[in-house]
Amino acid sequence: MDYKTAMKQIGRGSVQPVYVCYGPETYLLEEFVAHLADHWLEPEYREFSVSKYDLTETGLDAVLEDARTLPFMAERKLVIAKNALFFTASKDPGKIEHQTDRLLEYAKEPSEQTVLVFTVEAEKLDERKKLVKTFRDACIPFSPLSADELLQWVNRQAAKLNVTLADGAADHLILYAGTQLRQLARELEKLALYAGPNGTITGEAVERLVSRQAEQNVFAL
Repeated sequence: MDYKTAMKQIGRGSVQPVYVCYGPETYLLEEFVAHLADHWLEPEYREFSVSKYDLTETGLDAVLEDARTLPFMAERKLVIAKNALFFTASKDPGKIEHQTDRLLEYAKEPSEQTVLVFTVEAEKLDERKKLVKTFRDACIPFSPLSADELLQWVNRQAAKLNVTLADGAADHLILYAGTQLRQLARELEKLALYAGPNGTITGEAVERLVSRQAEQNVFAL
């Protein structure tokens, strides 16, 4: 499943009990998790409804125990476990042994009050593993965007910041700032402040204000 389809399903109220999010584009992944939290959790209890774990430091058993435990005060909860390397072919550098068979058992009868999200910054998962096959429909890749997708994303972000981009400004921004969404988002926020509410970001503003990445400085030289 791609992340756009998953976000649309979540927006319609169709939420899966487990998601496996993987790929190098962490900014997009974080946007997805935030979207999930907005639609799954009650806003007034959100502070008490999210648990976060690092699987290089915490065993899978503790994560599953939390997932099965009833939420505190709220009706629903979100449990996020990062560095889920057991979904990949990579070796876990940590000293913790994860009992992944417990996760397979959990998949048979997941908690109705919990959404469990595993994340891992890996290009791909190990399709040979039973774990990956079991959660195939819940696996969502977060890969770098294509050129067209980048332009669409930049324009959407600009609209959220209540500014518009002049012709060619988005291309200049990507050329100077690079293709990493986190860096693009930072530069867009700076440009939006400069342009002001309902303002227009021009190519000249991009030229003056955007910090060029190393490869762009070499190209200019």
